[in-house]
Amino acid sequence: MTSIDTDKLVSIIDIGSNSIRMVIYDEFATFPRVVLDEKAECHLAEGIAQTGKFKPKNVEKALVNIRRFAALLDTTGVEDEEWDYY
Repeated sequence: MTSIDTDKLVSIIDIGSNSIRMVIYDEFATFPRVVLDEKAECHLAEGIAQTGKFKPKNVEKALVNIRRFAALLDTTGVEDEEWDYY
């Protein structure tokens, strides 16, 4: 079994119109190794073209999964020392 240096763990969370995905890598390198890959279907953009608003049930799904991702980050030891937003 390969050990993981938790000091080098890096996470990326992508919030899209249909799903939210979090990937944890063992380090930010040319060929990073995936430690954890989680995806949740939230359908944030569903109906937004017609109403201009998010559906509350879909926003709640997104929030539940973002909280779940935060708990996973706490468990794996990923630090929030440096954040980049794109």
